[in-house]
Amino acid sequence: MKKIIGLLLVLSVFCTLGINVFAQDTVGGKITLTQFLGVDEENAKTVTLSYGGNTYTVDKAKFFDLADSIILTSTLDPQETDMDGIYITAQTSSGEYCYAYLSEAGGADKYSLAMSRLPYAMYIADNKEELNGLYSIAGISSKKVSDWAKDTVAEFESTYGLSEPDFGTSDYTQNITREIFCNMADYTLRQNGYDTGHYDQNPFDDVSSPTVSRLYYSGIINGKSEKTFAPNDYITREEAAAILYRMAEFMKKDIPNAAGSSYYNDEEKISDWAVDAVSAMHDMGIMEGVSDNEFSPKTTYTIEQSIATMMRLYE
Repeated sequence: MKKIIGLLLVLSVFCTLGINVFAQDTVGGKITLTQFLGVDEENAKTVTLSYGGNTYTVDKAKFFDLADSIILTSTLDPQETDMDGIYITAQTSSGEYCYAYLSEAGGADKYSLAMSRLPYAMYIADNKEELNGLYSIAGISSKKVSDWAKDTVAEFESTYGLSEPDFGTSDYTQNITREIFCNMADYTLRQNGYDTGHYDQNPFDDVSSPTVSRLYYSGIINGKSEKTFAPNDYITREEAAAILYRMAEFMKKDIPNAAGSSYYNDEEKISDWAVDAVSAMHDMGIMEGVSDNEFSPKTTYTIEQSIATMMRLYE
């Protein structure tokens, strides 16, 4: 009830200031980003996108081609917005201005220069990945990368040509799935001249991926069970260490004999099949613990951490 009252109060302010709020913006259902903005290509004179303190004038036809395809669904949940996003300003042929704000979480708000932005997400993008297209047409990088990983990520992308679409997100601090980790491993192996072969047979029932098949029959990966790979599960740290270890074997790297070595206080939590891999990756300087004395084998691994360890493996 508080959320509804709050939204009504905000909308009343809009009306007081004479801001154009279309009826379809509040009655529910689905609309396109073009409808939400309130102006189409025919009636727009210019379109600018603002992000990170910079403003970019974009090709009008490209913008509306994308905006016509982005579907928004109404919501009253303010939790769906954040302050990291892109501001859209469209000037009409009659000199009026239409505004919208799209958060990287997928929330779409009306805003005005006078009021900054609405604190309520009135619509949510059905396909949040489509929002990356807005950054692309403006030449804006929307990548989120930790400071420690920026140089490594830039080098990796430059060397191997992989970027946000390959990882399914522009936020490299997010956890990486088992399938995407395998895609990264296979691609970088092949780019460095290591042939993982071609196999028509699919070893798992829950994924149909030539990459997964190649790595499986090359002895680099295993499933969660005999017929289950769980491609969308986030990879754990010990799973990542085991795959990196087998990649090093496949590349015929000089791997130290780390059997029986103990580096972490939580080693008893490491699965038996991963103990040697964790120790070897430590000795080779490929993958360290979450602290000096803790490996945390069952926790997840991020995209940027995966990139860093891949780069160390090849260096």
